[in-house]
Amino acid sequence: MKQPGEQFIHQKDPKFHTSKEVEHEQKRKKKKGEQTSQKPKDKLEAWFKVIEKTHGHYDDPRVLERIKKYYHKQYVIKPKNIPQSYWNLQKRLAREQGHGDIEIDKKQHAEVLVADQESTLDNWVEYFSGPDASVYPVWAKYWSFKSMLKLASFDKEKHAFAKRKKNTVAPFPDLNREALAYVIDIIVKKVNKEDIPVENGNEELQKIIQSENFGKLYAYAIEKVTPTEQNKLINTEGEWMKYAQGSDHMPLVESLQSYGTGWCT
Repeated sequence: MKQPGEQFIHQKDPKFHTSKEVEHEQKRKKKKGEQTSQKPKDKLEAWFKVIEKTHGHYDDPRVLERIKKYYHKQYVIKPKNIPQSYWNLQKRLAREQGHGDIEIDKKQHAEVLVADQESTLDNWVEYFSGPDASVYPVWAKYWSFKSMLKLASFDKEKHAFAKRKKNTVAPFPDLNREALAYVIDIIVKKVNKEDIPVENGNEELQKIIQSENFGKLYAYAIEKVTPTEQNKLINTEGEWMKYAQGSDHMPLVESLQSYGTGWCT
């Protein structure tokens, strides 16, 4: 049986098939008397079936919440890891705004940073666990999600995503479904050795496709394939919204999704 998706993941991470989570599934199968294999592709295929099953309960909010909390614990910044440079910046901004040398409420700031990261991460978890993403192979969703976790803010001048570290305070990248669909379609076709329609002379895209780099492909898709509509850029009509200090900031966060503002709320 051909397993191009599993082979692709194995090439990207040659040691993943020996990881704790993958080996756990092999042990479970042995205990149940099921056939197991030591081939990396077979082990990954078995593990992806588990992921598909455990992440497919989008109709049960309780299961989805448990999945979200797991990823929060794994990938959302811990208050103790917020770098001193962030607090220095907040003090400098306060001085520039005429507030003088004030004491920063670190607890409140940390809560906002954590909430921003949780909400942007949840967008990806909900989408990949939901019915709309069921058309994608599990291995492709895994590759996209794990790659996204390594990205921070999008730098519009450099046309690239910054790399995420454990002390990165920026939210996770915005979920642009159209751009994501473009990226997954390309990588699935490449892995399956299918023709990828590329405009003649587009050497930039050719190089990015060959790199198999999610961040570069996603950045390209956001800028070239699904750019912000011009009428959104020039339209200044709208309404003023007031967000009282200390109130829930999530309505503001959600209103900025997919606009690529790079704002940290």
